[in-house]
Amino acid sequence: MSKLADAIAMYDSVADELGGCGDGYCIIKGRANGQHTNGGCRCLSYPADVSPFQLKKLARAARMMRDAIAENEKGA
Repeated sequence: MSKLADAIAMYDSVADELGGCGDGYCIIKGRANGQHTNGGCRCLSYPADVSPFQLKKLARAARMMRDAIAENEKGA
């Protein structure tokens, strides 16, 4: 698997653990399926259910995606 695919899989795994907030544009879980709100994601504003460890895992996965995208752009 490519670095980008690995990074996306890691991010999705961590996002599944966190669950997101149910907003249509949640920054953790992306576009919600089914019933959702459009009031704005508050996952990072009110992270009561998210531990600092989980946020670090999510940030690491996001950095891995950023680095993989940058590497792919250099090769293009």
